[in-house]
Amino acid sequence: MIIVLKPNISKKDESAVLKEIRRLGYRPHIMRGVARTVIGAIGDELTHQTLEALPTNFPRAVESVMPVQKRYKLVSREAHPSNSTIDVRGNLIGGKNSR
Repeated sequence: MIIVLKPNISKKDESAVLKEIRRLGYRPHIMRGVARTVIGAIGDELTHQTLEALPTNFPRAVESVMPVQKRYKLVSREAHPSNSTIDVRGNLIGGKNSR
């Protein structure tokens, strides 16, 4: 996940956000820019708690939280552009025969 912090937040607010990220099971990677600080939260979203509530829990510090990868990536048209067919007991489902 990518966490974008608001500009000019205090070190105390930043530390509180980092502490929460660690508490939820992620390893934060801090990237400081000219105007903003961005934190990459490294960890498995399937086994760790969600970071979606950070903007609500830290309204003075967190601007937004965004996923790095799209959900359902393996079944998307980007990963699998051709039509799929499945044979169920001799009946083809999908492909050009789909309605």
